Amino acid sequence: MTQEVKVEKANWPLWIIGIFVLNLVANMISGTIGLSGQFFGCIYGLGPVSIPFTMPALALVLPILALPASLLGVKLSKTTLARLYVVGLVSSMAIGNFNDAWMSWPVGSANRVWASQADWLAPLSTLWWVPPREAVVVLRPGGVTPDFGAWMPAIMYCIFFQGSFFILSSGLMLLFRRRWLEVERVPYPFAIAMWEGANRVGERKFGWPFIIGTIIGIILNVQIMLAWLFPWWPDLLGWRTLGTSPNGCVDVGNAGIGQIMVAWMRINAQPINYAMAYLIPLNVLFTAWVLWIAMIILAQIAYAMGYYTGWQSISGSGRVLCCGYETSPTWGPPLYWSWMSVTGGMLAFVIMLGWHSRAYLAETIKAAQGKAGPEVEAREPFNYKTIYMIIGLGIVAVFGFMLSLQATAAEALLVVVFGGIIYAMAEAYMRGMTGAAFAQERSKWSHWPMRLLYGNTGPVPMTAGFFSSALIFARGNNTASGGVSTWAEVSMHSFRVGDLSGVHAREIYKFVALTFIIAIPITMFVRVWWYGLLGNRLPWCTSGWECGDPGSSYNRAPDLAGIGMAGTVGFIIVVALSLLTARYTWFPLTPVGFLIQGAAREIWTGAWTCFLAAWVLKYITLRVGGSKLYSEKGVPLASGVIFGFAIVIIIGVIMGLIRYFIPY
Repeated sequence: MTQEVKVEKANWPLWIIGIFVLNLVANMISGTIGLSGQFFGCIYGLGPVSIPFTMPALALVLPILALPASLLGVKLSKTTLARLYVVGLVSSMAIGNFNDAWMSWPVGSANRVWASQADWLAPLSTLWWVPPREAVVVLRPGGVTPDFGAWMPAIMYCIFFQGSFFILSSGLMLLFRRRWLEVERVPYPFAIAMWEGANRVGERKFGWPFIIGTIIGIILNVQIMLAWLFPWWPDLLGWRTLGTSPNGCVDVGNAGIGQIMVAWMRINAQPINYAMAYLIPLNVLFTAWVLWIAMIILAQIAYAMGYYTGWQSISGSGRVLCCGYETSPTWGPPLYWSWMSVTGGMLAFVIMLGWHSRAYLAETIKAAQGKAGPEVEAREPFNYKTIYMIIGLGIVAVFGFMLSLQATAAEALLVVVFGGIIYAMAEAYMRGMTGAAFAQERSKWSHWPMRLLYGNTGPVPMTAGFFSSALIFARGNNTASGGVSTWAEVSMHSFRVGDLSGVHAREIYKFVALTFIIAIPITMFVRVWWYGLLGNRLPWCTSGWECGDPGSSYNRAPDLAGIGMAGTVGFIIVVALSLLTARYTWFPLTPVGFLIQGAAREIWTGAWTCFLAAWVLKYITLRVGGSKLYSEKGVPLASGVIFGFAIVIIIGVIMGLIRYFIPY
C-alpha cells in the first residue's frame, strides 16, 4: 500500500472558484462540440468518453494542462495532482455524455413530455418538474434567453435526482472502501492507467515504455479523428471502410462469417479499449472471451434447432441490441444469454459481495456502536456511525424523491433497492475489476425490476409513477453519467486515487463532495441556457415518450417466465463461481468474467475481441518476463496509450471549436 503523505492545506476559495469556472466553461465547450455531430461529441468531449471502457476525460486532461507548469519547474505535489484528478473525474461525470445525459436532462426529457401522445401527456404533464409547454417550444428556434423561472422545477428535478443517489451510493462506497481497496485490493484499472500518466506529469519522469505508448496513442487516435472529419483524408486504418463508430464498434454481421454464424455480430477497433483491457486481471479476461466463444457455438446449435428465423436479413447491431429479441442470441430464447448476467447474475453477485464481507460488516457495526478500537476507523473519512447515517439518509432521500414523482411505495422501493443499492454496488465493483461498464444501457434490461410489479406490459392507462420509476431505471442507467450508479463508481474510483497517491480518504471525499455540489447545478443551468442559444442546431428528440424507453420498448421483451428462468440460472452460476474462486485460487473461471461478457455494453461494442487480444498479450507478457515485465513495461505502455488519447481529446476539442466558428 502507498504510504500516506502529509495532508496539505487546501486553498478553499481558490479551489471553489476554479471548480466553478471549470464546469461553466467545460459545459459550454461540450455543448458547442456537439454541433460537430453527436458522435464527435461522444468521443472528443470533456465528459465521459468512449464505451464500454468509459474514460472521464477531465480527470487526465487537467493534469496534462498542468504539464507546462511542471516542465517549467513548478513542483506539483501528489496531493495537488490527486485533487486535480478528482475534480476532473467528478466534473466529467457531472457534464455527462453528450449523446445521452447532456441532451436528455432536463431539456430533452421535458421536450419529449410535450411531444407525447394524448394518453401519455395527460399523466406526465401533472409531474411537478415539467415546465410549461411554451417554455419548451420557444427554445427550438434558438437565439432566445430561456425563462429560467419556468425551467427551475426541471433543473431542481435533475439536481434532486443526482443528489439523492449521490448520498446513497457514496455512503455505500464509504462503507466498503476499506474492504474493497485495502483487503480485496480491487485494482480499478482506469485509476491505475490515468494516475500513471498524471503522476508522471508531476514527477517529470516519463520513461521509454510510457513515451512509446503515448506516441502510439496519439498517432492512432489522430488518424481516426482526421479520417472521420475529412472525407479526403487517407483511411489508413480502414475506419471509414469498415463503418467504424468513434467507440470502435464494427458491425460484422452483414457479410462473410456474419452471414454464416448467427452470433458473429460485432467486434471492436478502438485502441484505448485494448489498452484498458490489458490491465484487467488475467483470469477475468480468460473467462470473458472463453464464455463468449461458448455462446457463439451454443447460438449456432440453437439456430440449427430452428431458432432465430430471419436473422440473416438483420445486421449485427440489430441482433445484438436494436431489433426484436426473437432474432437475438443474447436476449432471446433459448439462451437468454445476457439476461443471465444482468438479472439474477447481478443480484447474486451483490449478495455474494455481502456474504464474503460478513465479518468486515460485523466489525463496522461494532465500530458504529463504539465497540471497536480506533484503528478500525483511522483511515476512514468518517466514523462508521456517521457512514451508516449517510446511507440511511440516502435511502430516505431516494425514496422521498420517487414519491414526489407520484411513484407508489412499491415502485419507490424497487428504485431504492435495485437502482440505489444493487445496480450501484455491482457497477462500482465491476468497474473496479475491469474498467468496463456493467449495469449500463437503457435498452432491453435495465427496468426489469418493474416487471415484478407489472409483468411485461406497462399499466394501462399510463401512470406518472410507473413512468417516473421506469425512466430512472432506463435513462438513469444508460451511460456512465446517467446518475443511478454514477456516483458509486466515482466515489470508489476517487478513493482508489487516494490510495495510489497516499492522500487520506477524508481529503479525497471533501473534493468529491465539493465538486459535485458545484458541478451539478452549473451543468443543468448551462444545458437549458445552451438549448436557448442554439435551439435546433443541437440534437433534439422530437418523438414522445411512448416511442422510447420506458415507452413501447418496455413491452418488447421475452415473457417473464423466460427472464425468470435465465435469472435463476445466472444466479446459480454466479454463486457457484463465487464459492469456487474463493475456495480454490487456481479455478480458471470467475464470476466477474461471466458477468461482464454478457453485459449489454460489452455485447453492443464487440468487447469480446478486446478481452481476447488483451488476454493473449498479457499472457505472453507474464510468461516472458513475469510480473516485473508487466509492471515496469506493460503497464506504462498501456497507460501511455491512454495518455496519448487524452492529448488527442484536447486536440479534438480545439478542432471542434474551430469548426463551430469556421466551418470546414
